Amino acid sequence: MATPVEVIAPTTRLEVVVDKILNSPHTAFAVVNAEHEYIGLVTLSTVARAMSEGENTSPTSDYMLIDAPELDRRDDLLQAYDILLESGRSVLPVVEERHVLGLLSHSQIMKVMQVGQLEDE
Repeated sequence: MATPVEVIAPTTRLEVVVDKILNSPHTAFAVVNAEHEYIGLVTLSTVARAMSEGENTSPTSDYMLIDAPELDRRDDLLQAYDILLESGRSVLPVVEERHVLGLLSHSQIMKVMQVGQLEDE
């Protein structure tokens, strides 16, 4: 899980998100409200779609994913993997009491599983 997680406000302009994506290893950011509660997810693909529509000054809230499932910190790795697969997303937030603890990606899960297989050998 990527921690600490960098979050953005729903009012953040897409051009700022593009800059964050280009200047960090992250391709997704959790969107939080003024109380720092999780309200959505913005990903490289949602930003790319917005940019292809000529939108770069729109607020993130116009393009964030609000239907992306959330992972609970108590979910085990296989549960998280299943939720990621079912959602069709490559990254999902790990949330506890509406607060984002981190983001978990498909590739991170695969790395842990591969390390586990190596340890079993």
